[in-house]
Amino acid sequence: MLKLNITKHVKVFLNNLDPKQIMQIARKIFFLMHDLHLIESKDIKGVPIYEKAFIEDYVIIYKVEDGIFKFVYIEKRMY
Repeated sequence: MLKLNITKHVKVFLNNLDPKQIMQIARKIFFLMHDLHLIESKDIKGVPIYEKAFIEDYVIIYKVEDGIFKFVYIEKRMY
């Protein structure tokens, strides 16, 4: 299993959510860390080292390198 690294932006964003939303996101992140193919993700155009995945109503950006899952960015999904 990968180690988790969370950026300051992600920490601040998650602190502003209610506990139920945080748990939904955390559960999906841990599923994703355990098996990167459980959640469909896409490369970001122009930045191939980062991937984008949709979790509930949120978009997350992450990368995996050297056994570390770096959770870089999260934002509310625009419909």
